[in-house]
Amino acid sequence: MKLFNKINFLGICKDHFATFVVGDQNKRDYHSLFLMFGTPAILAVAGACFGITITERIASMLITSFSIFIGLLLNMLVIIFTLMRWESGKQMPAQNKLKAELLKELYSNLSFTILTSVFIVIILFSVFLGESIFLTIFSGIAFFMIGVFFFSLLMILKRIHIMLSREFD
Repeated sequence: MKLFNKINFLGICKDHFATFVVGDQNKRDYHSLFLMFGTPAILAVAGACFGITITERIASMLITSFSIFIGLLLNMLVIIFTLMRWESGKQMPAQNKLKAELLKELYSNLSFTILTSVFIVIILFSVFLGESIFLTIFSGIAFFMIGVFFFSLLMILKRIHIMLSREFD
């Protein structure tokens, strides 16, 4: 199936999940995984059970917002790529190795967040189908994806904060 190799996004997901480790131990951080995916899943299921759905107006606003986020995150991805290439040309003392690792993780997280944003936009278009059962299901999926996007954005912010705060020290 060479046709689908061009659009295969499983590597992006795999790289993103690889960033969920505890420090230098290379052990999977299940608490962070639960926070990142379990919390949005619980909220999405609760919203679906209570019949909370996304209206066409809200879907339209969210589509616009996430489309803008896609563009901004793509620009940030290019900046991170440029920094990674710049760092790879330098000598690698211990601090630069840590910075290179943070940049790699940031790159993975950004790629996943862009992918999440694309899926959110696609799912939000389904709100315009109008069938009530589809509306409830797709609203639940959208709430889940928006939660994952939110936590991914917080991860990115934390990694950027760590990287920049070390530059100022």
